[in-house]
Amino acid sequence: MVNDLAGQWSFRSSEDLAFTVRVDLEDREQGCTGRAYVFYPGSDLPGLQFNLQLPKEAPFRAELTTIYLYPSGGAMTYSERLETDKSVVERYGQSLPEQINAKFSVVNDELEIVWSSQDGRGGSITLKKSDTKSSSILVPRVDIRSWEQFRQWSVNQKPRNYIFRGQ
Repeated sequence: MVNDLAGQWSFRSSEDLAFTVRVDLEDREQGCTGRAYVFYPGSDLPGLQFNLQLPKEAPFRAELTTIYLYPSGGAMTYSERLETDKSVVERYGQSLPEQINAKFSVVNDELEIVWSSQDGRGGSITLKKSDTKSSSILVPRVDIRSWEQFRQWSVNQKPRNYIFRGQ
């Protein structure tokens, strides 16, 4: 059921090449929509963004396009991605897949994502659901009255730790 997918989900690895995964999904009339992000803190590897559009009923599958992000934020152009891929191939022997196929399922408040690429790579990851019903640890700022003020304040928060959404 789509309502089970809606929410904010996260995972933080403790491997040699540390990474974080964040998924933000909203229940919409046509299904679940949102984004997934992968970041490599302390690394010059690009971050990744995936735009998610999942069906209303199971199976929750999607073909996802990999969007490269600068380590400090912001999307790369396709030519910048190709240049970054050269560096990634030099260091790791292969580039990141341009497309992946993903299957999403929820079991006991955990989101499992099983993915594969056309070149045979794949894997799975299990994310924990964030408690969106409790109060935020961020203190409300009644002095912020413009988009520029909010933008400046938000970029000064701990990187990759919060998901800010427009309402």
